Amino acid sequence: MSKAVYVLLCKIMLLSVLWVGNAAIAVVGDYGDIAVQIAPTISSGGESTMGYVDYQATLTNIGPVERRVELIMPGHASQNYGYYIRQMSRTVVVPPGSTAMVSLFQPPLRLSGDGVRVVIDGRHQREILPLTTVTHFQLWGSGGDGCLLLSRQIGFDAVNQSLQADSGYASSMGMMYPSGSSPGFALALSEFPVSQWSQQWLSYSRYNGVLMTGQEWATLPAGVRRALLEYVRCGGTLLLIGPGAAGDGAFDFERTQGIFQIADSGFGAVFATSRTDVGGWTTMDWNPLRDSWRASSSSARQFGGIHGANDWFPVIEDLSIPVRGLLLVVLLFAVLIGPANLFILSRKRRQIWLFWTVPLLSLLASVSVFGYAAFAEGWTGFARIASLTILDESETLASTLAITGFYCPLNPREGLHFDYETECTPQVDRDTYGTGSPRTVDWTRGQHLASGWVTARVPAHFLLRKSQMRREKIVFSPADAGAYEALNGFGVSLAALYYADVDGQVYVAEEVPAGARHAMRRFERTTESAGQAQTFRSLRQMYNGDWYGAITVVLKDPTAYLEPNTYIAIIHEPLFIEQGLRQKRTETIESVVFGILPESF
Repeated sequence: MSKAVYVLLCKIMLLSVLWVGNAAIAVVGDYGDIAVQIAPTISSGGESTMGYVDYQATLTNIGPVERRVELIMPGHASQNYGYYIRQMSRTVVVPPGSTAMVSLFQPPLRLSGDGVRVVIDGRHQREILPLTTVTHFQLWGSGGDGCLLLSRQIGFDAVNQSLQADSGYASSMGMMYPSGSSPGFALALSEFPVSQWSQQWLSYSRYNGVLMTGQEWATLPAGVRRALLEYVRCGGTLLLIGPGAAGDGAFDFERTQGIFQIADSGFGAVFATSRTDVGGWTTMDWNPLRDSWRASSSSARQFGGIHGANDWFPVIEDLSIPVRGLLLVVLLFAVLIGPANLFILSRKRRQIWLFWTVPLLSLLASVSVFGYAAFAEGWTGFARIASLTILDESETLASTLAITGFYCPLNPREGLHFDYETECTPQVDRDTYGTGSPRTVDWTRGQHLASGWVTARVPAHFLLRKSQMRREKIVFSPADAGAYEALNGFGVSLAALYYADVDGQVYVAEEVPAGARHAMRRFERTTESAGQAQTFRSLRQMYNGDWYGAITVVLKDPTAYLEPNTYIAIIHEPLFIEQGLRQKRTETIESVVFGILPESF
């Protein structure tokens, strides 16, 4: 068999394998030795209003040499307005005879165009893959309340009809809304069985809720189950229906509402019911779920655009331009370049020198204005971070909500940097038609918000959600006279540490160095504070409200939110969230860590 025939057969087999099972949503391109398949993970349906859209690409190299492949979305750009994603890209090195699977995530802004451009070893390929992008954050906010993900075992028609009957809700697949009715929650039916769902929590971040059967949950691969747990811990809502809906002990269902058992898990919630007649659920049955789905979209809420966000979470005290100082510089320049310059040259009988003194004085004035601005604000930026983290030591899982703000006198050359597990929601007016700026993001080495995200002298704010495996812990051990000692295993110093033992008795320590063992003193809570301790388990309420307000309240009285066998650590150094801006002059960090100790502690 000749080499050409062998390569042709390999391509045919490869494209056939890539196409089987994904014909409804995937596009496949053949570029010589490289085959590219790309499609939205889980589902391509449903108009979403929060989170990230995950486009997963499979790159296969059947050639004898290594290839450097860059994927660029969109391949066909379209005219757009306001704040939108102009380009997102990722570069992958594919060794010979191997396959690489990577994701390109669309942040929570509109994407300008469709299709995928492929660049191999620096050469732009002529063929553009005709990928239809997911409807995500369209102009004028037409997406209703959000998007729900349904597994293949959930009756799509039954859910759709039941929601339609309840307040006129409909799906996003061929939907027609009655006049004056609300579009409600769009439905996205998964094209894949749950065993093939994504193992990255960001893939689920665009969904207000995920619906599956109890049997599907019981058979989930460990990676998919972990990703869904992280999604819930970061504020999502999971609904389990039918036999096995109790989640085989994975959740602690402590309360009941209507037909549902409910477990508060991190910042999210898990609902379970044995009733499989979804089409017969009433408005009263749907109400608890609808409230939770709406609460799950808290990360997408607005604070009145740029100035509203800075009023809520100020990153810099004064946003006004130093008009008085600049006006003095301009007036001085006008006097020097005009009357003073002409008077001096006339006295010297050198009026011809005006041809070089005017440009020179203009240059000096420009340098003075630039120098004044640099002296007033400096060259590097300012950053401020406030975060609330749930650290479950038994599951080595950290779930974080954060607000971060940046202010830069000059456009940051390197943009902002976050990792693959962080959701960044910019606080801008996404429905603005005439203002805004295009933005680019590169996923080659983490999440690089390359251009357009931070503009000189304009504050930029983001809401962040993050879930990650972390092995940091604090070890508490009994000391003399009924006290405790704490061993700080966080790797950073703790400004304060509050611990409640199994009996609910609180102990406190200040300024605990990294890696050090520190004595804790007994602390008596007031009756009012002790009565509030049980409310902290419902972190869902904090997620659904004002994040910075919740952090501020906990900082004022951490002991009021301690339950037995938990602790709260106050940190003024970055630990569970990235700093984003690499070069900055000042940084303010307000970090609260709510630690849950193993039950066997």
